[in-house]
This record gives sequence, structure tokens and C-alpha cells, in this order.
Amino acid sequence: MPQIYLIGTNHRDLKGGERLSRALELLQPHYLVLESSREFAINTLDFHYQLAGMSKDEMKDSIVINGIKVDEITDAGLDAYLRTFGYEIIVGSSYALVTGAKIATPLLPPKEDLQRRMEVENKVGMTRFTDETREGAGWPQILRATSEDLEEHQRHVEDTYRSSRSWSELSEFWDFYEGLLVDATRQMPGNTAVIVGQDHIFTERSDLYTRLNDLKPRRFRLSDFDRPIIIT
Repeated sequence: MPQIYLIGTNHRDLKGGERLSRALELLQPHYLVLESSREFAINTLDFHYQLAGMSKDEMKDSIVINGIKVDEITDAGLDAYLRTFGYEIIVGSSYALVTGAKIATPLLPPKEDLQRRMEVENKVGMTRFTDETREGAGWPQILRATSEDLEEHQRHVEDTYRSSRSWSELSEFWDFYEGLLVDATRQMPGNTAVIVGQDHIFTERSDLYTRLNDLKPRRFRLSDFDRPIIIT
């Protein structure tokens, strides 16, 4: 039976890229399932390639969050942004390019995804996501951050790896959203790494780990790869 590895990330982890690189090097999966749509993955890669040829000032002028240019971007914030934004896609794509691993991006395009979330939130009376905050949540603060701010930010990230949260109030949406990830994972014919936000793996509700239990998956928090792990 192919081995399924569930890798739970924090999307704002300043160490995320290097941690994920270590994880993939150790696990050596033949297939990757990314928490992304094909559209978003392509746009993320294109944007990173564009930024690579720019000066710092040109980069700062090019960064727009939800159609709004972020002002007063610090050098520390820009570095943090470059290390964190879409790192799962960047690292996963680099791994696939080198090893020949295949990538699945099963999720809805961002606009359709957002509409689905907001439909569910309207039913349960939530407003956690809006057009203004959905993709932009956290990025303006990071871009304006000082080095001291980022140290505090990373301490919070490390805390999230030691805890679990429940999104039970959004269970209707997560059932649909994670169903796409489950279906994609079940179609993979070989050893597969599923790279998703840790809230989809370590929660109090039925999550990916539970829904794929018949495949006997192994689950990790990305911070687990800071120490030696024996894979059998």
C-alpha cells in the first residue's frame, strides 16, 4: 500500500521553506497534493519569478494585497514575505522539478473558493473572511514589520505547532473543502505527501487524518522536521 504523509504547515512560518525542504528530502514522496488551486499555484510561481529580477524598491512597488498597494514596507517585512508567501507551492514545485514527482492542486480557483466560504459563513453568522481580508489576512502586518515584530510573530507560529484548534463553526465548508483534498489523495498511485495547513490535520473534528484513516497515513507538524525523524 502506498504511504500517505500528511504535513501540517503554518502558512506564515518564517522557517517554513527550509522545514518543508527537509521534510520532502527525508520522505521522498512520488506525488504531492498541495492546498491550492492550479490557478493560484501558477500565479504564485509567476509572481515569485518576476520578483526575482527586481530590486528591493521595485519589489515593494509591485506587491499588492487584494488590489491594494501596501505602504511603508520594511526591508525585514519584505524578506519575511518572500520567505513565506506561497512557500508550500515554491518548495513543492522545486522538489517536483528536481525529482520528477507529480503535483495535484485539487482546490477551487480563488474566486469560487471565496464565494463558497462566504455562503457558508452567511449561514452561521460569521464574518471571518471578506473580500478585503481573505488572501490579505496577515500579509500587510508582516510587510510592515520590524525585526522585533517578526521575532514575536515567529514565537506565535511556534505556539501554533504545539496546539490544536477547532473550526467546527465552519464544518459545512471544511467537509466540502477537505473532500477535494481527500479525493485527490486517494487517486495518487504511489507514496504521497499532502501539504496543507495544520488545522486540516490536527483538530478536534473529523479532519484529513480521520477521513484517510483506512490508508494508515502518518501525520506531522512541519516543526517536527527540526529534529531527526526515522521513517520506516
